[in-house]
Amino acid sequence: MLPWRLARRIRLLTNTVTKITSGNFSVNIPMTENDELGVLGRKINEMATSLAFQADIHKREHGQLEAIINSMTEGVIVTDSNGIITLANAAWYRIFGSTPASLGMPTLQSIRVPTLYENILKTLETNLPLEMDFSFDGRYFNASTIRFQSSGINGCVAVVNEVTKLRRLEEIRQQFTANVSHQMKTPLTSILGYSETLLRGAINNSTTAKSFVETIHEQAVALKELIEDVLGLAKIESPTYKSTFTDVDIFEVIQSAIAEFKNDKSIAIKLNVPSIVIKSDKKAIEHIIHNLVDNAVKYTPAGGNVEIAAYKDENTISISVSDNGIGIPEQDIDRIFERFYRISGSGRPLKEGTGLGLAIVKHLVEKLNGNVYVESRLGSGSTFTVKLPLNTHQDRLL
Repeated sequence: MLPWRLARRIRLLTNTVTKITSGNFSVNIPMTENDELGVLGRKINEMATSLAFQADIHKREHGQLEAIINSMTEGVIVTDSNGIITLANAAWYRIFGSTPASLGMPTLQSIRVPTLYENILKTLETNLPLEMDFSFDGRYFNASTIRFQSSGINGCVAVVNEVTKLRRLEEIRQQFTANVSHQMKTPLTSILGYSETLLRGAINNSTTAKSFVETIHEQAVALKELIEDVLGLAKIESPTYKSTFTDVDIFEVIQSAIAEFKNDKSIAIKLNVPSIVIKSDKKAIEHIIHNLVDNAVKYTPAGGNVEIAAYKDENTISISVSDNGIGIPEQDIDRIFERFYRISGSGRPLKEGTGLGLAIVKHLVEKLNGNVYVESRLGSGSTFTVKLPLNTHQDRLL
């Protein structure tokens, strides 16, 4: 019986070790004897408990690492020393329209970006971290590659960050700078030209001198308006811009906004505005109304009409400025709030302003959590409607 019992205990130990090596750490050998096999069995139980604890820690750490990587907005891949993808996060799949099926593939086979693949290979070859910009599917990206070596494993980590928004903002900034320079160049050139002519002797001709000085003054005023609008727009767009919210009577604000309005075209400005009190920024609303009325008068023939109306519902107030002027071509309506955008064609006034008025209106309305709309037909006038919350602190309107 002794050899049989001994063989049975050995087989039990062997089966337990086999289960442990296959990853089952929950086994327990019922060993009570104090001989060598009993001691060995208890040691195996202790080893299984320790391995189970270590495996649990590893599982938690792996889960945390996976959660962190997959929560990143940047696309991340890990390749081996040959550029074969061994790990990728959810952002990578989303950016490049890839799937986990790409694991085990060469980077170039997974995504068709040769320059990124070349950078990965170059990093693996030189051990130098590299950075690059590239475009993919109409978007712009920045990629960083760095080599790693750990526990005998070496490869490359590539991190891809989308910079489309930053690139477009930079393009807007460059375009804005170019537009401002162009807009300033015209009045400055005119001022310089007329002043030089006066200095060369035209000042002695009273009729010519008067005409030239009037032109210089007009161009100086245009330049002043442009600078004020540029500075105003920069202030509105600044993260430090703060509105002052008080109780605002819309009727009083609109009356104040148009009180000093210069009207040399005999255009009738009519008000259909009741006394409505809202919580908002008084100066911002005055600026909005003034710019809209200024545009309406500018693009309405002499003797025309401009009407300002306001009405409210449960949570919002709508302020509209309507005219019976020349209207806006359909193809231009979606772009009139862009900076320096000008509508070309017959019937436009000779003096069109700075081209920033409606851009300022849009930014101020957005600062007040509202929206601005326009309805227009060529030759039939235009209506601009500003919709604001009765309390500016409420959520943005749809």
